[in-house]
Amino acid sequence: MPRFKMVVAVHLFLLKDDHVLLLRRYNTGYEDGKFSVVAGHLDGDERVKEAIAREAKE
Repeated sequence: MPRFKMVVAVHLFLLKDDHVLLLRRYNTGYEDGKFSVVAGHLDGDERVKEAIAREAKE
Protein backbone atom coordinates (compact mmCIF):
# COMPACT_ATOMS: atom_id res chain seq x y z
CA MET A 1 0.00 0.00 0.00
CA PRO A 2 1.41 3.46 -0.88
CA ARG A 3 2.31 5.79 1.98
CA PHE A 4 0.65 8.76 0.33
CA LYS A 5 -2.36 9.27 -1.89
CA MET A 6 -2.13 12.09 -4.40
CA VAL A 7 -5.32 14.10 -4.83
CA VAL A 8 -5.25 16.61 -7.68
CA ALA A 9 -7.41 19.71 -7.29
CA VAL A 10 -8.44 22.16 -10.02
CA HIS A 11 -9.43 25.81 -9.58
CA LEU A 12 -11.14 28.03 -12.16
CA PHE A 13 -10.60 31.79 -12.06
CA LEU A 14 -13.26 33.06 -14.45
CA LEU A 15 -12.57 36.71 -15.29
CA LYS A 16 -14.68 39.17 -17.28
CA ASP A 17 -13.57 42.79 -17.47
CA ASP A 18 -12.84 43.65 -13.84
CA HIS A 19 -15.07 40.91 -12.35
CA VAL A 20 -14.21 37.49 -10.93
CA LEU A 21 -16.78 34.70 -10.54
CA LEU A 22 -17.03 33.68 -6.88
CA LEU A 23 -19.28 31.10 -5.26
CA ARG A 24 -20.53 31.10 -1.69
CA ARG A 25 -19.88 27.72 -0.07
CA TYR A 26 -23.08 26.11 1.18
CA ASN A 27 -23.78 22.84 3.00
CA THR A 28 -20.32 21.39 2.34
CA GLY A 29 -19.20 20.94 5.93
CA TYR A 30 -16.08 23.02 5.26
CA GLU A 31 -15.87 26.82 5.26
CA ASP A 32 -19.64 27.15 4.72
CA GLY A 33 -20.75 30.74 4.15
CA LYS A 34 -17.37 31.80 2.76
CA PHE A 35 -16.57 32.68 -0.84
CA SER A 36 -14.51 30.49 -3.18
CA VAL A 37 -13.61 30.13 -6.83
CA VAL A 38 -14.98 27.16 -8.79
CA ALA A 39 -12.90 24.15 -7.70
CA GLY A 40 -12.89 20.40 -7.34
CA HIS A 41 -10.89 17.19 -7.71
CA LEU A 42 -10.06 14.98 -10.66
CA ASP A 43 -12.35 11.96 -11.00
CA GLY A 44 -10.49 8.76 -11.92
CA ASP A 45 -8.48 9.17 -15.12
CA GLU A 46 -10.08 12.51 -15.92
CA ARG A 47 -7.88 15.18 -17.54
CA VAL A 48 -7.50 18.62 -15.94
CA LYS A 49 -9.45 20.43 -18.69
CA GLU A 50 -12.27 17.89 -18.43
CA ALA A 51 -12.41 18.29 -14.65
CA ILE A 52 -12.58 22.08 -14.73
CA ALA A 53 -15.29 21.98 -17.43
CA ARG A 54 -17.31 19.55 -15.28
CA GLU A 55 -16.85 21.68 -12.17
CA ALA A 56 -17.97 24.80 -14.07
CA LYS A 57 -21.16 23.01 -15.15
CA GLU A 58 -21.87 21.76 -11.64
